[in-house]
Amino acid sequence: MSDRPAINVKLSHTDKPLAVFTHTCLRPILKQKHNTLCAIIRDDKNFDVEVISKFSEAKNTVFLKEFMQKNTALRSILTGVIVGRFSEDELAFYLENQKEIRRRIVEMTITRFLSEFDLV
Repeated sequence: MSDRPAINVKLSHTDKPLAVFTHTCLRPILKQKHNTLCAIIRDDKNFDVEVISKFSEAKNTVFLKEFMQKNTALRSILTGVIVGRFSEDELAFYLENQKEIRRRIVEMTITRFLSEFDLV
């Protein structure tokens, strides 16, 4: 869709459909909605942003994965923000591959959220 930010990635005809979907659909939407997604995570009543600054990037990733596994409401809201931006064709593909795409949305959201912190 034309209102999405451009993501420069080289795709080949041998790429699997999920990889193509990730690069052409998920990544641009996640980039576009980055601030919204981060605000939703920070605003969650069970989330303490101070915990993030205490751990290494690897521990923060594990912490956030566990936090999102337990917090189905937050996971659903974050997924909804992304899915709400899909075209009809993208939504049809999502519905066929929902489990894997939801996993990718959560993983990519965690990575983008952690990029907000200077963990070096």
